[in-house]
Amino acid sequence: MNEELLKQIIAELIESTGAAMGAVVAALAHQIDPEKFAADLRSQIKASEQLPKWPPLATKLATHALAAAEAETALRKRSNH
Repeated sequence: MNEELLKQIIAELIESTGAAMGAVVAALAHQIDPEKFAADLRSQIKASEQLPKWPPLATKLATHALAAAEAETALRKRSNH
């Protein structure tokens, strides 16, 4: 297998995993307070990044989840106005 193709496949897998995580978080945020959830997730990401063996990919995936929670917060605020 060609190295460039392998890099592309891995990049697509990472992006797809992040998108799927975002979809799950968006659905979860419908059930709970998305603003509090986003704040808790933001704090968790910051704390985890301080760990010596925290993988950078985990931060990227958690950031997808955070973006989904923040989007749900914005949508909920907009629908309340």
